[in-house]
Amino acid sequence: MRKPSGPARSGLSRRTAVLILLVCGAALLGVSLLEWASAPVRTTIGSGGTARVTGTDGAPLVPSVALLIMAAGLAIGLAGRITRVVAAVLAALGGVLAVVASVAFLRDPRTPVTSATAELTGVRELGGAVSMTAAPWVALALGAVVAVLGLVLPLRMGRWAAAAQRYERSTSDQDSGSGERTGDDAGTGGSRAAGPSTTMSDWDALSRGEDPTDR
Repeated sequence: MRKPSGPARSGLSRRTAVLILLVCGAALLGVSLLEWASAPVRTTIGSGGTARVTGTDGAPLVPSVALLIMAAGLAIGLAGRITRVVAAVLAALGGVLAVVASVAFLRDPRTPVTSATAELTGVRELGGAVSMTAAPWVALALGAVVAVLGLVLPLRMGRWAAAAQRYERSTSDQDSGSGERTGDDAGTGGSRAAGPSTTMSDWDALSRGEDPTDR
């Protein structure tokens, strides 16, 4: 029996694409809440502690982009073809913006840290070098993955529909075959159902002293 070729055999399935976008968007949102850079601060009376900058402060575009990516993933999972294409383009754009924002922060982390220092002490002067975390690099990688996926999806969506139609046709064929077999089995069962009755008749004939083989 030929197995139905489901949507999973067409390469990147719709469910997988939606899952990747939702996971990347949620991860990007979580990374934006983490600390991206820090530096010691100095005041007129000495050490003033440490100024810390999160992704939300240093790259405020990233959390907004993360929400856009998750919304695009939901649209791809629920909407029609045209809306899916638009959502894929928006996801790709969101990934590019996340990459740009992350690169901008990596190239100049001192400016947002200095701003955080001014808010903390009122003096725009750092007491040492800026220390970076891995968070902006993670955001950069997530944005790149989403950007590539968003560009590839419009090329794969046509196969999703074709695979789904093939799967539906194969399922219908199997259901029809199952129905025919059920009917055959019912007929066979009917003929078998006469077996016990015939046996009882033979026993009744024997009890009356008759030979059932003569009938």
